[in-house]
Amino acid sequence: MFHIGQHDLSPAQARSLLGSEVLIGRSTHDLDQARAAVEDPEVDYICTGLLWETPTKPGRPATGRGFVRDVSGLMEGSAAAGTPWFAIGGIDVDRLPEVLNAGASRIVVVRSITKAPDPGVAARQLRGLIRD
Repeated sequence: MFHIGQHDLSPAQARSLLGSEVLIGRSTHDLDQARAAVEDPEVDYICTGLLWETPTKPGRPATGRGFVRDVSGLMEGSAAAGTPWFAIGGIDVDRLPEVLNAGASRIVVVRSITKAPDPGVAARQLRGLIRD
């Protein structure tokens, strides 16, 4: 798995270096970027966000949950429907219901697990909310 940002290698460049066996993901921060990523045959999955500002990506503005709703709409009933996508950025157990209600079914988290007193418990809580 190899994930690229908007200012990294292009998906085609990454694919030429890594080959067809590696999954390539693309970060997206607005609907035009998301649309371009799902139309790109070299992109296997996308991440949408940052939903909330986070110290993991200092200085990057939050996109908000509206972006999740927009991407969810883009994915429903279109050729993009088969592209896996993940919400990312400041998601924790308290915010996750908002993210799910906006249309996401997959998330990427860092601090909500790594900074938790018990990372295993934190991961199980998040997973339990997604399954419910």
